Amino acid sequence: MNCLKIEDIYGYLENELPAELRKQVEEHLKSCRGCQRLVEDRKVYLESLSSLPDYHLPEDFTERVLSNLPDLRSPAKVWLALAGGLYLLFSLFVVILVIGIKSSLFPIILQIFKNIFHIATSLSQFIFQVFQLALGLFKAIQVFLETVGGFLKEFLPEKSEALMTLIVTILISLAVSWFLTKSIQSSQRRENHEK
Repeated sequence: MNCLKIEDIYGYLENELPAELRKQVEEHLKSCRGCQRLVEDRKVYLESLSSLPDYHLPEDFTERVLSNLPDLRSPAKVWLALAGGLYLLFSLFVVILVIGIKSSLFPIILQIFKNIFHIATSLSQFIFQVFQLALGLFKAIQVFLETVGGFLKEFLPEKSEALMTLIVTILISLAVSWFLTKSIQSSQRRENHEK
């Protein structure tokens, strides 16, 4: 018999092995020092686990955890429907392609098929990237507004909501301007690099 698998060791220690397999394990343990050490280590481990006190979760534990999870509903249903429509078109062209193999329109149908497949693939990638960027931007703005709002509440009088709104608007405008400037510079560098 080869050296024991971890499942066999636990099965042996918990008396869950069939009689024949148990005899094979015992025979193997008589001659294999490595497996003897593994069995002893696992035995100590199981004994230490059995000495731990039982822990019972509060009854409202699940509700509390679920209430702290972020909302996972997707706001991109329109984009997903559009991608699904393109895939439907793609499927229809597959059928047309199969039917049209023997016709003279085959090269034209094949080219249309390739173009629609390329558009659907590109659109799916684009939708995924836009969704990721929009979600990231939304979360960043949310954290930014919460941080700046909390910071400004510490230093401004209570009745200065208009001033606080103005400051946050200026900060957001500066952040958007910086982002757009970096994007334009990046695209200009790409264009210069391609030339």
